[in-house]
Amino acid sequence: MLSYEEIDAYLGDRYRALAQEREGAPVYAIEHGLNVEDARSLASKIARRLRATGAIGSGISWPLLALTAEIGYAYRGLLSGYWPHLEAALGLHLSASARETLSDHYLRAHRAVGLAHPDNTPFSRAFRHIAWPLTNALAPRQIHVGLSEALLEVAMLDPADSALVRAVQQCCRRSGLLALNDWAAGEARVESVATAILDAPDTRLSRSIVDRLQNDMMSAAPVRDTLVRARVERRRRQRERSRVTGEKVEPYGPQDDDGAAALPFELRGGLRLGARLFAADLPVVLHARTPLRFTRHEVSEPERLLTGETARLILSDGEQLVLDYQDERNVRRTTSMRFTRPDPIPSLISVHMEPGIPVLADLREDRLSVFVSLAQPPDDDRARTWPRALLDVEMRLELRIPGAPTVLSRETLPTIPGRLAARGPGLSNLSSGLRGFEDKGETIRAAMLTIRWDGDYRSFSLADEQLEIRWYEAEDGWRASLPDGSKDLPVRRVPADDPFAIPVASVQGTAAQLLKVDGVSAPNFIVAGPSHMRMTDARPAAPDVHRQLGRSNSCPGLRAETEAWLGWSSARPVHVVAALQARGAAEVAERAIVNTMCGEIWLKEDSRPSEGKRFRDSLAAAVIRLDLAGVSELREVGQEIGEADLNGLPAALADAFADVVPPSCLEKTLDEKWAERADERIDRAWKSLTPARAERSAPPVDFEAYNTPEAWQAAVAHAVRSNGRHVLAGMILPPRLSNALRNIDYQNVETLEVARAIADFRIDRGSLARQARRISGSDIPVALSLWTDPRAFAMTDWLPIVTALFEDRMTARAIRYAALRLRTARWEVERL
Repeated sequence: MLSYEEIDAYLGDRYRALAQEREGAPVYAIEHGLNVEDARSLASKIARRLRATGAIGSGISWPLLALTAEIGYAYRGLLSGYWPHLEAALGLHLSASARETLSDHYLRAHRAVGLAHPDNTPFSRAFRHIAWPLTNALAPRQIHVGLSEALLEVAMLDPADSALVRAVQQCCRRSGLLALNDWAAGEARVESVATAILDAPDTRLSRSIVDRLQNDMMSAAPVRDTLVRARVERRRRQRERSRVTGEKVEPYGPQDDDGAAALPFELRGGLRLGARLFAADLPVVLHARTPLRFTRHEVSEPERLLTGETARLILSDGEQLVLDYQDERNVRRTTSMRFTRPDPIPSLISVHMEPGIPVLADLREDRLSVFVSLAQPPDDDRARTWPRALLDVEMRLELRIPGAPTVLSRETLPTIPGRLAARGPGLSNLSSGLRGFEDKGETIRAAMLTIRWDGDYRSFSLADEQLEIRWYEAEDGWRASLPDGSKDLPVRRVPADDPFAIPVASVQGTAAQLLKVDGVSAPNFIVAGPSHMRMTDARPAAPDVHRQLGRSNSCPGLRAETEAWLGWSSARPVHVVAALQARGAAEVAERAIVNTMCGEIWLKEDSRPSEGKRFRDSLAAAVIRLDLAGVSELREVGQEIGEADLNGLPAALADAFADVVPPSCLEKTLDEKWAERADERIDRAWKSLTPARAERSAPPVDFEAYNTPEAWQAAVAHAVRSNGRHVLAGMILPPRLSNALRNIDYQNVETLEVARAIADFRIDRGSLARQARRISGSDIPVALSLWTDPRAFAMTDWLPIVTALFEDRMTARAIRYAALRLRTARWEVERL
């Protein structure tokens, strides 16, 4: 065991040697390189030294710096305190002047050997003495959990990507952990630690501290699980890059087994995660460094390998190998290897296009938008740490046109969720490139749009919207053929009065029919009928009560109901009668789906009059209740307002409010112009009663309403509360999801933001935790299109989404409610 003086000399030489190797990069006091025994004896040696001298002294006490860095490494936050732990280790009380002197030691060491200086953060300014040992602890234990989660988020970045450091810093800031946020302020520290843990030992850090960080992080189960996933994803990215660039990725090995002996093999194709834990890809090659034999559970006899020989292993998750070998001292040893195959890391980003089925004309005419959101975490464990936003993400866009150079463009989104607008720099450059190519006389029928970001990409096919079939009317009804009319296509028919019927080649009767051409997608469905049509009774009937996904006897099942809804709602009618029949059949199918997914009680409320009409009726009632129509004032001035007037006034007001758009949330403040327009409608309502009053020989009502915006605000609030949709919202759980959906401004919100709200609030941390994630967050925008854009939904792989909604009634109700609000808001906007 070394004495204090020997340790002091050793540490001084070590820090100076590290400073020479770093070439300006900081040295950390935690890199003392002492063995376990000498490190444990530091406190007692320093305590005896302080008792002997009576003070810390003015020189540089290298052992004291190493000890304080060790205390900083184990620091757990302000609540646990730093100084009490240091004083307990020394057995001495440290006065304010002693703490000041300790900071002076650090400052002198910083000038002498480049010891790390605290960053200029609020914490270091408020706790300037503690900041020195915490900075020189490199990566204290208190940030290991948050750091591993940040590394998992950035593991998908290309290893050579210069944005790695910035991405790690952003992840640390989003974590909400003050200690991690302060730690991320040091760019060089972040880069060296991230590189060392994810890729390979960094030259800016000593091997001893890297090994220690890795061992400590692997010893804590929550940190280990996260770091394992990060390393697996990182290694996979490196292998993909090596296949593209031809660079060789060095295998992991040899390494120490628990710090005791060199492993007798080299593993190729697997990634070492801990002392005996490896992540396995298929296949794994075991390369023997010394003669060894190993036993596999499914093999009865042990396999033997000589030096230099290899064995190709096919491994399963959780499999363990036991190896017998002799070390360099000819001592017989036994070790084991356990393999795991963690789930692949999903992309953080999800991309959604609007319109749902984009065509070339949308890009050409600047109608195409790209909504970029955060993908849904794959499980509840990741949901706790999944980021809520990404900052400054560069989106790289490529438009590949056959026979033309690729059109490239870029746009940086300040935050994700975000939007690439149609006239933004990214898409407008592609649109200009497309039009420029067409200006040369080229005919473009299709193109491929690819959107790339760090670590992933999405591709979308754009084509001119063309019907692949030609419909014509024959004596026995509508038929289909190829566009040139050279060949008839097989047509299957479904009658409007039985929308759930299985399509057949022919059907009796002359009613309107949904005609489906075999092998043609949903947008080419068409509603047609024989030459002599008759009206059929396709009014919405009470749907069958069932909880079945597939068809069974008379029960159509949810799948058949969904197919009927998509077909009839996506149909292209050829005349007015067929359109009416299609609308009725679609309504039957819609009611059936809502009943199956959301329940009978929900359907009962869902089927009430439309929100716009109910709002206007409720607003008329509120105007009379709050006397905004001036009934009492008119009577005071001698106007004759009888019972007949009061009975007719609600309907007159509701008609006058026909063009009033209901606010999307109660918090929306009404201005004076809105109040003036509403007052004019009250005057119009009174005038509409003039003919009825004339029949009773009563004069017209001469009234000019004047109500304040605050009075109208109260009336609107009352009408909204009385409106039917709040009943549906109250049937959604958890309550915070219900409240969030109530208060969205649906007239100004994007579909993606609504989907994000559903994904964020559909789980409570209490009893509903781990129960409500039957459908992934990235599928919620698609699920919304089931009700808002059936044609787009029909073009997706919709059966898994419908099945998930079938199993998760709460999410199905939330999606249905949001879709109804979106539909109403869009209808009102179009009407105005």
